[in-house]
Amino acid sequence: MLDEINFFDILVSEAFYMTKLSEAQIGKHKVVSIEGGASVKDKLLCQGVLPGKEIAVITRKNNGPCVIEVGLTKIIIGGGMAEKIMVD
Repeated sequence: MLDEINFFDILVSEAFYMTKLSEAQIGKHKVVSIEGGASVKDKLLCQGVLPGKEIAVITRKNNGPCVIEVGLTKIIIGGGMAEKIMVD
């Protein structure tokens, strides 16, 4: 018989692996959420950075700007905005 699934444990384990883009390792990540206001979300959505999208971190400075790749486009994200993007 299948064990009962505890959704709280799943959510906690997924949250454990989320990090801010400003703290993410170099390499590929999936955007989980954008924690900013409407203007931040609009700007990122126009650049193709949206929840569920795979991005690649090319370079990153501690709490500073990040260079990411979205599809075939490279984008510089400022440190403040990078703090508001959650990736896994």
